[in-house]
Amino acid sequence: MPEDSLDRWLFLGPIYISKNSDQVIPVFAVDVTGLPQEETNGDGSEKEIKSYLEMTDVSNGISSDESLVLAAFVRLFNYMYSKAVGK
Repeated sequence: MPEDSLDRWLFLGPIYISKNSDQVIPVFAVDVTGLPQEETNGDGSEKEIKSYLEMTDVSNGISSDESLVLAAFVRLFNYMYSKAVGK
């Protein structure tokens, strides 16, 4: 992985899957602005088949009923807002 690609990753923090659980999911955002879209060749493993990345419009995230998606979006919005107002 090129060194400058690490600067594109932003750790948004841990999100607990529920109030009654100690299971934590680390959440990241990645800035893909200006990167070319290209198909990749995978290894065809079961893990790869079960995991995927889907680029979607932000309105789909806002209208999602998945609490993890909403929590991640709120964290990203908070980060971007804080950055914009200089906090």
